[in-house]
Amino acid sequence: MCVNSVSDGSFYVRKKDRGRGDDKYVRLIEMNMGRDLYLVCYGTVDRLDAAIAKCKITFRSWKYYHTPTNHGLGLAVVTAYSFYKQVTSGKLNKKWELEPKRVMKFRKFFHTLTNQMLDYTPMHNAYPGDSEVRVYKKSNQSIRKEEARKHKQRIKTRMIVNDATGESFDCLNAASIQENIDNGRLHRSLHSFEEHINAVRYIFSDNERKLERCCAVCGATTTTYCGICKTLQFEKVKQVGADGNVTINKEMVLAPVPLCFFNSTRAGAKTKGPPRTCYLQYHCLEHFGLAKNDFTFTSTRKSDWSEPSEEKKNKWAGYVHHCLGEEMICKETAGSSTETNTTANSTKNDARQHQQATEEEDNTSQQQQPTEDDHETDLQSVLD
Repeated sequence: MCVNSVSDGSFYVRKKDRGRGDDKYVRLIEMNMGRDLYLVCYGTVDRLDAAIAKCKITFRSWKYYHTPTNHGLGLAVVTAYSFYKQVTSGKLNKKWELEPKRVMKFRKFFHTLTNQMLDYTPMHNAYPGDSEVRVYKKSNQSIRKEEARKHKQRIKTRMIVNDATGESFDCLNAASIQENIDNGRLHRSLHSFEEHINAVRYIFSDNERKLERCCAVCGATTTTYCGICKTLQFEKVKQVGADGNVTINKEMVLAPVPLCFFNSTRAGAKTKGPPRTCYLQYHCLEHFGLAKNDFTFTSTRKSDWSEPSEEKKNKWAGYVHHCLGEEMICKETAGSSTETNTTANSTKNDARQHQQATEEEDNTSQQQQPTEDDHETDLQSVLD
């Protein structure tokens, strides 16, 4: 900033004290509006530059104009984070206020914003102005609706479990749940789950011993597998060459899912414990997302998994139903809902008619009952 860049360039004198007691002295500094503005604001500018540097939006290029562009992107991110802190402070609206421990730090905010920008496309029509972009306009109307519907399903569903502590779940979306329902893993009834019960199997190795694998739900060693559900795993495949040499290579193949089938003992345990219900939990709709191998659906790390408590399981069941919504939960019972509604409506009509008849009888009985005046009249006639 130039010293005389403002409209008013007149000079004035400002006093500045230094020292104290006998050593105190006063200096007169020649100032003008531009210099005073710089001395007041340069600290803020330095903090802003430091925040932009944290974004690290840099790459090597011979094009000179990329540097100011990246600087502008960093400035936009810092400004967005400033807006975010102002909104979560509750000064604009008390409903938007968050506790200090729930407010995202700059690094987490930056990564969240980056993921949103990578997923952004005007075809979703999620923001004002997307419908005016050429990519959106030249596409077919049916394709637009389909893209918008898929985008809404991919959004992670958030549910606040406890307002006092701020506990919330935001790991699943309706698309991943519906996908596992369609491919036959998740079930809402025991009738459809019976097929998986009958498909329990063992896999034997070359030396005719049961093959052990880590359970997909609890991570313990098990020898039972679901013959219907498949997952991608690395398997050792033997290949015989032209010269007769046998080579063992690891390949990614579709293999049955290893699951504990009501095992009473776990690997390394000396005493028997309660039966492991991993086979049931893996196919249960309310348990989807709590298994150890479900980290791909919840966007978490497999090493951070821990066995959920009973309290968390109960809360998680409500969260899964919240993700699906009432219409999707009642989808399977839609065929019998018409009969149920007809029966319920007829029952309500009979109850309503019975109530009306009862009210009419009460009114009639009240009209027929003699009042106090009638009793006095009868008594007077008797005395006469």
